[in-house]
Amino acid sequence: MRSFQRIAGLAVRRVPENPAGFYTSLIFLLSFVLVSPSIMFLRRLAQSHTSLRSWFSRNFASATGDKTASRARVHNPIAWREAKTKASAARATFLRYGFIAWA
Repeated sequence: MRSFQRIAGLAVRRVPENPAGFYTSLIFLLSFVLVSPSIMFLRRLAQSHTSLRSWFSRNFASATGDKTASRARVHNPIAWREAKTKASAARATFLRYGFIAWA
């Protein structure tokens, strides 16, 4: 608690000396604190085999929903591989470029 008071006291003394520098440092720290968890979440989501919709439905769905799989397994291995690789690559590409455009 004393270290926080010391830092807060230092910040209050520095604001009149250099308000632009204090603002820049504060916004940088705030953005770092907010963006870091987002990067971790998106990286983990891009490397997983679940879609954003299935992740939200699994974590935020009501308890009265149907718990069965929504898709039947394809019996053609070539079609299955094409569907899996295209969907995975498209999702990873969309997440990557969407995050770059947003940031």
